[in-house]
Amino acid sequence: MLLAPMLLPGEIDRGYLGCVMRLNGAVKESEIVLMMAQWDGVSDKSRREVSCLELLSKIAQTEISTFVKQHTTLPLRRGITSYFPDLQHGSEENRNMLWSTAMRVARPGAYYCIECVKQDQASHGISYWHRAHQVPGLLWCPEHKVPLLYMESEQAYLEAPEQILNKSRSVSESWVRNTLDNPFINAFLAISSALLVRDEPFSVKHVSAILRDRAAARGFQTHAGRVNAPLLSDAIVAEFGREWLATVLPTLADKRKGEMLIQMDGVLFMATASSSVAAYMLALSLLFGTPEDALNALIRSDAAVPSKHPCKASRTIENEKLRSAYLKSHGSYSKTANALATSYAAVCDRLRGMGLPNLNGASWPGLEKAAVAFFVEGKSLADSATVGNVTYDALESLVRSTGATIIGVFQEMKKPKSGRGSGARRPRQLSPHEVNSATGRMAVKFSHRLRREQRYILQTTEKESQLTASQKTSPICHSQII
Repeated sequence: MLLAPMLLPGEIDRGYLGCVMRLNGAVKESEIVLMMAQWDGVSDKSRREVSCLELLSKIAQTEISTFVKQHTTLPLRRGITSYFPDLQHGSEENRNMLWSTAMRVARPGAYYCIECVKQDQASHGISYWHRAHQVPGLLWCPEHKVPLLYMESEQAYLEAPEQILNKSRSVSESWVRNTLDNPFINAFLAISSALLVRDEPFSVKHVSAILRDRAAARGFQTHAGRVNAPLLSDAIVAEFGREWLATVLPTLADKRKGEMLIQMDGVLFMATASSSVAAYMLALSLLFGTPEDALNALIRSDAAVPSKHPCKASRTIENEKLRSAYLKSHGSYSKTANALATSYAAVCDRLRGMGLPNLNGASWPGLEKAAVAFFVEGKSLADSATVGNVTYDALESLVRSTGATIIGVFQEMKKPKSGRGSGARRPRQLSPHEVNSATGRMAVKFSHRLRREQRYILQTTEKESQLTASQKTSPICHSQII
């Protein structure tokens, strides 16, 4: 027999799990999950087969798709995606999400409002964790306009909010004052709230096209490569502020002006998701006048493109035929695509993978001559660039692109097989307290699950290390963070 608490409006999944756990006297999370599986008669199955989320939805007597849409942060984290964008949140067609990502939090820690605690106790007899308070970048309660309280440990969800009051931190009043009236931050939070209540995501393909058009109209660089125009990432740092950005997309907090950041600038040109949904929401908040304008543009674009229907399989072009067309077109990707009666996108990635660069004459008509001089005639890079009347950098870039396969081999050789440096570094969002306690340049916290190292990697320059003790201990102002 298992006692089932009432699922409250907007209650987040992990908070409801904690309520089920407390009501049934379980001490550990693994214990209550086993109890739920035994109650449902699936204790012999793995959590891949029957996820914890599905067990919770059965306890709450709620359809799994409804539970996902109304009580998890998945609709926000998956609000703009290139991964099965046609599937609704919680769809049975992609069950992997139910056990792998559906119950993840949108930001580290657990946040709550003291006024909501009092209100919930008066209305429901208990307090609970609100999904709406867990949005990245949200520092105050949208209803009561007071600073949120939080615990940095996600284990806090397993207790009721009133039980951890004496263990919680509070977002400082100064943080709230500095962000409450920022129109860009407010637009970001409004877009977050709108994505949180949608049944299905927007496709990265459509969103990128909208952002690229808006960014181009404002003069931002909309392609990869050498920086020769203002960067979207620089504008976002200027308008949102590094401290607040550290709680949302931490790589921006450590970004140097003028350097392209693919996680942010890539939202304008990458065909698949360049980063988390936060990057796309930041771009929408900056490039559109209001969050309503941004959301209306997304909805119109989504409705205009018939993406819900399966595409016909494109015909496969043999490598030898592709190479032959490339030779006849003198290395032009667009002419190769025309010769094969296919799209530019269909040949671009394959030719790059074969180490065949784009020698399109629109930008550098002498690249072919320079390449022949270097590869066939054995001239130096500098002499070959002179022969083709191209820049040294352009020819060097072409030479690198021809080594697509060997570059991957050398990268694997360089990568340690085990230990430090063998895993991917994933910067995690900082809490307000961690941002306030950072010294030097903005700190970046890496996941403790992947690497054994300090929670903060303080990237100080040699010049900064020579500062006097008094300078090091003085508070850092916003303009000092570069």
